Amino acid sequence: MLMLVLIKNKGKFRIMNHILPMKDYKNLIGADGSGKDTIFELIKRDYPSALLTREPGGTEHAEIIRSVILEKDLSNSKRISLLLPLLHIDSLSGRTKNLLQKAQHEIHTNGMTGMAEAFLYAASRSDNIENSIQPALESGIPVLGRRSVACSVAYQGNARGLGMERIWELNHPIVKDTYPTLEIFFDLPTEVAMKRLAGRTEKQDRLDGENVEFFEKVREGYLYYYKNICPYPYVIVDATKSIEEVHKQVKNLLK
Repeated sequence: MLMLVLIKNKGKFRIMNHILPMKDYKNLIGADGSGKDTIFELIKRDYPSALLTREPGGTEHAEIIRSVILEKDLSNSKRISLLLPLLHIDSLSGRTKNLLQKAQHEIHTNGMTGMAEAFLYAASRSDNIENSIQPALESGIPVLGRRSVACSVAYQGNARGLGMERIWELNHPIVKDTYPTLEIFFDLPTEVAMKRLAGRTEKQDRLDGENVEFFEKVREGYLYYYKNICPYPYVIVDATKSIEEVHKQVKNLLK
């Protein structure tokens, strides 16, 4: 991207051309069973120099937050003990630490509630953006990610009943300066996703045990987000198609 910069020299201004790196930040979003992860593994071959990231997680400390959210066998006291050392990490911003403190208080007071999840996802997102995604983009490194703020709006905002606009307002200050250049949502009916998952043997996380109604609300939340809230470019693809068809479509979208 070409930017004109005014340089003051001996009281006079002159115009200089300054080349800024193009920001290339693409996200793949979709429920488990949508084929998102399979497509991600195929697409990343076309991005050999890209930063590959995910939510929750993406940095050393955000990955700790991820385990606190998703490990289903952790006691609440263990979750709090894993979070406490993060408050003393110099590289974590005040905003990230504030979200972690709110999460700890919620877990201590009420357990691992939807609100605790919301604070933890936001804290992980804050650290990942500040210490991984933003530095990469500013250096001209493309970023290819899985999941985004859309997930918080869908899961905690709608499925957990906290309010989609409320969760967006919690996260907007975190994401507003680092919107994706394109986000692709893999949409398919919940019952189709559940059938695809039925034969899998992978270890389940804490959220995998929710019922069909919960995941139907997640899907509704995603669709609401993209229709009514999302401030950046997105495309919804039909994930009921074969992996080959979806891969071809996504590859064309990312050109």
